[in-house]
Amino acid sequence: MKRLEFVGDNYSGDWNRVRNASRGIVFSDGRILMTRESVTDTWMIPGGGLEEGETWADCVRRELEEETGYQVEPEECVLEIHEYYEDCRYVSRYFRCEVKGRTEMHLTRAETEAGAEPVWADPEEMIRIFSGHAGYASSDEMKRGLYLRELSALTEILHGRDAETRIIDEDLQLVPYYPAEYTALQWYQDPVLCKQVDDIDHVYDIGLLKRMYSYLCAHGDCFYIRYKGKLIGDISLRDSGEIAVAICREYQNRHIGRRCVTEIIKLASEKGFGRITATIYHFNDQSKKMFGSIGFVRVSGEIWTYDLKKRLTGGLTQ
Repeated sequence: MKRLEFVGDNYSGDWNRVRNASRGIVFSDGRILMTRESVTDTWMIPGGGLEEGETWADCVRRELEEETGYQVEPEECVLEIHEYYEDCRYVSRYFRCEVKGRTEMHLTRAETEAGAEPVWADPEEMIRIFSGHAGYASSDEMKRGLYLRELSALTEILHGRDAETRIIDEDLQLVPYYPAEYTALQWYQDPVLCKQVDDIDHVYDIGLLKRMYSYLCAHGDCFYIRYKGKLIGDISLRDSGEIAVAICREYQNRHIGRRCVTEIIKLASEKGFGRITATIYHFNDQSKKMFGSIGFVRVSGEIWTYDLKKRLTGGLTQ
């Protein structure tokens, strides 16, 4: 677990009070769960103070349920931030969480008066908003510190990697992997899709899916496919040059896969690959047609290849 520290301009130089808090990082369909206080238009990652006798994990469960109405299960603590203001040290632990259900919100009086509400937001838009923290230096030290803290947390969690979001158009993007397995599990519960991409006769469970993403991230670039704000599949380019794509069947036959594969070919070219490959099973006529239309050629058995060196001068098939 990584630890960051920030010292406010008003820090006395010594602290004799400590405030501990747990905060929940929750993703769904490429969006992140945030709390917005409408009265002052202030955004924050949901969470709150640790109560006596409470564990850090229990705190994040309780705080998100009360503050947002979402029942969550924390998976791991990914970041700890220490802040020093006046005579106090503030410790925030950030947990990756998955939504397990919904219930009623129970806001405090202060939260109600501030107009606190849960909002599913674009993570990149939140980074843009939090990046304005310096603008509050002379007017609102609390908001400046809050936005600096949340910017640091989101940047570390979202961009602690080399890959960046690849924009195909305003409706279609390739979003670098982040923990959203319970969203992805929905399309991997389709036995037809599992047969298409892996030639298996059973569906994935959450453990298998996490191991798959862990392997893909460790051996190349892995992206979610986001279409009109919703995660609908994934696509990867391994260090070996192998490409793989899976798209929820509801969104197949819309040329989404072809456009995503074309974008990954561009990535392969940027990385200096001379050739990339794809495994297409003999029964998968749909994938054969799609990869063939891009310029892949079957070389042996179920292995198809795309020679970037031969196609650099002619451009990619659109």
